[in-house]
Amino acid sequence: MDENAIHEALRSGRLHRYCTDVFSQEPINEDHVFLNSDKTIVSPHVAWATEDTLQKTYGVWFDQTII
Repeated sequence: MDENAIHEALRSGRLHRYCTDVFSQEPINEDHVFLNSDKTIVSPHVAWATEDTLQKTYGVWFDQTII
């Protein structure tokens, strides 16, 4: 992904909002442009990990474990 192009599209209005959990370099710095914008939503890779999805995931893992 080209973060500079995304930032420019947000700045110019060609892109209204941007949501991501992936960055060109991780971890990102505290001064990263996406963190300081009201047009971006930044979430960690674990955003999918709700209590329900974790229970289902663990259930699948444990069901497949042969002891």
